[in-house]
Amino acid sequence: MDNNTTPVIPEVAEQNPMELIEVEVSEDKMKVYVKFLKPKNRDQVFKPTKEQVMEAMEAAGIVYGLKESSIEKLVTRPIYNIKIQVGEGTPAVQGVDGFVEFFVKKDKDYSPEIDEEGNVDFKNLDYFQMVKEGQMLAAVHPQEAGQPGKNVLGMDLPAKDGREAKNPMGKNTTYNEEQNILFAACDGIVNFVTDTINISDVLHIAGNVDNNTGNIDFSGDVIIEGDVREGYNVRAGGNLIIKGVVESCNIEAGGDVQIVKGINGDNGCSINVGGDFRSLYIEHCTVDVGGNIMAESIIESNITCEGDIDVASSGRGALVGGDVNLKGQLIVKTLGNENERITNVRILGVETGVQDEITSLMVEKESCAKGIEKLKIERRKLFQPMLEENDPINIKIKKIDSDVLLLQSKLEEIGRKIQEMKSKWSYEYLGAVACKGKMYFGTRIYFGDERYQFTTESLDHCKIYWEDGEIINAVL
Repeated sequence: MDNNTTPVIPEVAEQNPMELIEVEVSEDKMKVYVKFLKPKNRDQVFKPTKEQVMEAMEAAGIVYGLKESSIEKLVTRPIYNIKIQVGEGTPAVQGVDGFVEFFVKKDKDYSPEIDEEGNVDFKNLDYFQMVKEGQMLAAVHPQEAGQPGKNVLGMDLPAKDGREAKNPMGKNTTYNEEQNILFAACDGIVNFVTDTINISDVLHIAGNVDNNTGNIDFSGDVIIEGDVREGYNVRAGGNLIIKGVVESCNIEAGGDVQIVKGINGDNGCSINVGGDFRSLYIEHCTVDVGGNIMAESIIESNITCEGDIDVASSGRGALVGGDVNLKGQLIVKTLGNENERITNVRILGVETGVQDEITSLMVEKESCAKGIEKLKIERRKLFQPMLEENDPINIKIKKIDSDVLLLQSKLEEIGRKIQEMKSKWSYEYLGAVACKGKMYFGTRIYFGDERYQFTTESLDHCKIYWEDGEIINAVL
């Protein structure tokens, strides 16, 4: 073989220009790219045209969002072996929910004033929010519709419309539909029920509740300038302010209660509060509160509270004697006393389970029971003695009996399901006891039936809480 022979390079055929245009679509089908390839035949000149690119796009199913100006620039000055974005779909824009803009404070936004030394001002009576007739309470902002989109393949992308805001219109309020503004229809006190605004009329007692006034029973808010004397009852459907002392009596309020000078209930006193409860001190009293409790001291009282109890923000900060049951956190400076006075604190459990499913089953159970009762009434109306076997009335009675049996069977099955679900319920203890000072030996703390045990005479600066099935003592 002659080493000087020049090797023969096989000739490469020219490629179809359409083979040199690659179209790539992003995974979400919202962007499209094009890449121009160099021909394998070095002698082949490939300069793509706009028409060729558009043909490749059509072959790839691209029908929306192409930027023809980008394609025109690219074919004028081609870039090879690099993908270039030449199109983009229109993303769907979800609608915006309507919302309510409140011009008055919600109940949870309130807090009593605290001075520089950390003392709570229980005499600050601006806690309840007064409004005048015609005052703006809230603005209802309408929802916005969603804007559907489309990907580069022409597929529609749906968009949800925003949800309509709930109108907060309640008792003694008026709504201007043109302005979407809620106004107060009278002078009164703002009272929220969830997100509905009610304006409560106010009953104002200039002096004491005693033999000059008799018992007080009012559907709105009540302000008492003096004391509530022994043996008299006060019931307010809304909020209640008592600027004096509460003696042995019965107090009930659907909203918040503030007692400026405290409670002396030596001969029996009962307080029932739907909202939050504030009192300078609480002594020898039975208290049931749906919200939180704040006081400077609690002595020999039986307390049930759905929220937190704060006895540490000011004053003595002591809780001594009695029984305290709460779901939230108890914060105190001193718990019990040196004489080892028995002071019981029980953190109540919160049920965890499939409550929504049980509620649905209860509705279904009630429907079955009503259906059975309706069928039985119908059967009694149809009953006639000595009917022939094939008599139409007798046939209808048998059909009713059959339907009753089916519903009774369904009712029993629903009952079994409810019991099965209830058996799976458990309790969580979300509350805790936080003692910023000293906890004495006579104190008994329970989480359900589990009692916290300590053998020393006292504990200092501690927090007792439940975690992973056991009671924990941590340094506060």
